[in-house]
Amino acid sequence: EQLQFCVGTTDSGASSDCTDISGTAINLGVVDSGAVSATSDTAGLAMIRTNAVNGATISYKAEQNTSSGKLKVAGAACSGVAVTDQCFNSTGTTQATISAGTEAFGMAITDINNSNGGGTNDNLTCDTNYDGDGSCDGTVGAVQYAWDDTGVFDTIATSSTVLDDELITLKFAATAAATTPTGLYSTTANFV
Repeated sequence: EQLQFCVGTTDSGASSDCTDISGTAINLGVVDSGAVSATSDTAGLAMIRTNAVNGATISYKAEQNTSSGKLKVAGAACSGVAVTDQCFNSTGTTQATISAGTEAFGMAITDINNSNGGGTNDNLTCDTNYDGDGSCDGTVGAVQYAWDDTGVFDTIATSSTVLDDELITLKFAATAAATTPTGLYSTTANFV
């Protein structure tokens, strides 16, 4: 059996496999309460290839920093859903729209591209809480986001059969409340 899985921020496109994927950091830029700050539709990438007859599951886990995997200033203590601490409220495990001025952070899958390997056809499917606009087909409309900050693995895509270099594209977004303190906010996630 074989399993190749990679995550990153850049796809060189030279080989259409995991050797093309590189990068580890995504930047939302300046986040304020006047608008929703979002990455490009292809800011994060995850590619998988396996000949496992029962397929595979792709999940992520927000790393815990002071008991929270929220987008936050390193070392800050989070106070539930307060909008005056140095922690952004997460959208949660059920996708929701992020509206300017209502503090929130989340992630969405905007596309699953199966044209890289060519050996499989749409075997990987999005979890409905991360399917962005409801289609996972690259046509990004009114995108909804989810983010599980609890430190448990949350499934974002699954397959019940073999996969040939199918590529997931991820988008991240956030907005601050008028009372969200300034600071350098970050979060770390492990994808498996």
